[in-house]
Amino acid sequence: EEAARLGITTYKVGQTFPLDMKGFHDWAEGLDLIVVVVGIVLGPQFTPWNDDRQDRIWEQRFYRELLADLERDAEHLDDIIEFQTGKGDRMRAAIETLQRGDDLSVDEYWAARYGNNTFFPAVGVFESALSSGKIELVRDRSLRYRIMNLYGHHFARVTHNGAIYDERIVVSAWESRGYFDSYNRAFIRWDDNVRQILRAEFSFLTRENEIYLEVVYGLNDELGEIISLLGDKG
Repeated sequence: EEAARLGITTYKVGQTFPLDMKGFHDWAEGLDLIVVVVGIVLGPQFTPWNDDRQDRIWEQRFYRELLADLERDAEHLDDIIEFQTGKGDRMRAAIETLQRGDDLSVDEYWAARYGNNTFFPAVGVFESALSSGKIELVRDRSLRYRIMNLYGHHFARVTHNGAIYDERIVVSAWESRGYFDSYNRAFIRWDDNVRQILRAEFSFLTRENEIYLEVVYGLNDELGEIISLLGDKG
């Protein structure tokens, strides 16, 4: 009774070879320290079990750390969706103003044209597992494939589309130098030709923004499902 109270237990081997590894594993589960007495034959057989135990410890740690990374990514995506949706609304409002033949204020123009929220995922945990080859220790093959596809396809696609959208915004802003002073935030000139240019530019950028959001929404759905699966593993 005192030994049980202290967490001390024993396992007597009935047959040394081949050792009943299932019975031994069931007994050893949860123990912090195992002392082998006269372990000439037992020692070599304990090594694979201990290696497997370390692999399972790594797998659970990987799940926890990856989940933390992906939860931060999900928060970032929520911010992107909110910002880009608002920007799309501002660009459409600017187009409507221009179509009515009304002047566009500097604040309306600035809010519609400038600013973009680009996605940069946290990749440290995944890349460490991938480069070390330990990603293969994830026993759930379906989940392993989805994790690798998340980083190799979904994240890469959103990052790529975000970079393209950023570039087009920069080019558009550069081309606006003939009628807008971005340093002083003031129109250099305002006429029907500028209205026409802006209608075309905002229509183009609105469509680009919609394409970017479509890709972001696709990633957000897949990310949510993987986060749920990782949560179940914990």
